[in-house]
Amino acid sequence: MRTITDDNINNLKARLDKCSVLVEAAEKNVSPEIRGRIKAQAVVYAGFMSDLAAGKLPRFSNSTVQSANLVEEFCLLIETELGRV
Repeated sequence: MRTITDDNINNLKARLDKCSVLVEAAEKNVSPEIRGRIKAQAVVYAGFMSDLAAGKLPRFSNSTVQSANLVEEFCLLIETELGRV
């Protein structure tokens, strides 16, 4: 993500929500310990996205853009590994 727009934020929040559903649905395929770690990371990212949407973070700082990219990478990983569950 090069620039952070309202649409980007809303789309990424929705994508993260869908990934959380995939994690919940994977309870038979992922150990409880790993699932717990993934869920914890999703909660951290959800908090970041909420702060970003609320304007509590600067949209154009390198660290904010890098963090948004991490959320995208997290979602891609979840979609790739658990989307077929």
